[in-house]
Amino acid sequence: MAEHSIEKKHLSESMEWLSNSIKELFLLTDGKGQIKFLNLPFEQLLQCPLSEASDRSFVTFVHPEDREKVKKNLLFRKKDEPFRPFTHRCLLQNDSCFSLRWETSEKAEDGWMRMVGCLVDTETTAEKLKRQIGEGELLLLDSIENINEVLCIYDIEKNEPLYASPSFESFWGFSVEQSYKNPEIVSSKIRNVSLKELQSYFSTPSDKPREMEFELQVEEEFSKWVLTKIIPIVGEEERISRYMCISYDITPLKEQDLLVKKWDKLGMIGQLAAGIAHEIRNPLTTIKGFLQLLGQETNTPYQELLLSELERIEFIMNEFLFLAKPQQDLKLEIKNLNKDLTDIVDFMRPEAVLNNIQLDLDCDPSLPLVYCESKQIKQVMMNLIKNAVEAMPTGGNISIQTMAKPDGYAMIRVCDEGMGIPKERVKRLFEPFYTSKEKGTGLGLMVSNQIIENHKGTLVFSSEVGKGTTACILLPGAEEEGLV
Repeated sequence: MAEHSIEKKHLSESMEWLSNSIKELFLLTDGKGQIKFLNLPFEQLLQCPLSEASDRSFVTFVHPEDREKVKKNLLFRKKDEPFRPFTHRCLLQNDSCFSLRWETSEKAEDGWMRMVGCLVDTETTAEKLKRQIGEGELLLLDSIENINEVLCIYDIEKNEPLYASPSFESFWGFSVEQSYKNPEIVSSKIRNVSLKELQSYFSTPSDKPREMEFELQVEEEFSKWVLTKIIPIVGEEERISRYMCISYDITPLKEQDLLVKKWDKLGMIGQLAAGIAHEIRNPLTTIKGFLQLLGQETNTPYQELLLSELERIEFIMNEFLFLAKPQQDLKLEIKNLNKDLTDIVDFMRPEAVLNNIQLDLDCDPSLPLVYCESKQIKQVMMNLIKNAVEAMPTGGNISIQTMAKPDGYAMIRVCDEGMGIPKERVKRLFEPFYTSKEKGTGLGLMVSNQIIENHKGTLVFSSEVGKGTTACILLPGAEEEGLV
């Protein structure tokens, strides 16, 4: 009898020891849902010892919004109804909450319930990642929380990120979790570097810092250039276990580099153009003069045709010379662009009518005066209107509009109803010798753009295939430049 009592005592103590040693949460309630037993981990979590919790309804520890769910799915579940694991919140005396998940439950004949659950980890990914890194790295991270560059710490062995700075999502357009759950989201946005090459950069240990440069598609029609520096971090046993990655937006540097290359190219073209133009211009003047004399003596019907072709050659030579010295002999004066546009439209209307095209001019009376070289601005406008006419071989309408902008700029817009220009070609419109016309030189728009830039303005094209093209000029007002 004594041995049986000792055995029962040890068994009871062992069960108590077991229930208090496991991480899982154990709860026993009677048929009314009142607590009869809970193990030590659950006591500590509820911040309430068994002596106080005993005979209290478990529902009183449940968050008010979850109480009906707990009654239905746990405490007063029908005996023959299968149990399905579920999660709910518990409310502590200090009004803080924690979430727990009941994994299994058993109901006795008399309505008593035995149930086992576990604490749900509510720690955010960012908090978890930050907790995993070392103190030295944490000091570094605290100092770069507010910088625009993106910093990540990557674990090579676990093949996962340990930390990503707050600017990660706004910089890349997706979260660090998304990039690892769905690697295709990365490959769909990154150009110039394949996904396989990108993954090898991170998974292959290297004791030397590395760099990679690629284009990142941010929006449908907008991308930026990114430079990522990958710096190895030596951990325990002198092994490289982590990488620190710093990503920079180098789009402004790329644009500046392209601009330098563009001007270098224009400089070479200008030097070449000057030499060719001067060599051709002298004999061209002689030929033109003698052709006029010959026409007077012989009265040949071909004189007008020959002279018109010589004038076209002369016009092309003048464009070449402009490339060589774009700002030569600029005679800037304050002008009313409405008046100049009216003169140009009146001059070009007969040619438009011959092509079954209607020119519509809408001038804003409040358009600011502009400090400009009138002849050059007229050259640009005539070139844009001429291009619009040639874009509509079957006729249509060309709308020319001036508008005063709130920032003191004057805007001129030329819209046609032509065939439109594909997006890939719009980007190349200002390249030298780029043209789709049979008799085009590929210099007109480049010269026009250079003229507008010399006037501190911008020339921008937008187009949709099948609907037409719009050219928009913005020029600073004379008052904006402090000249009025």
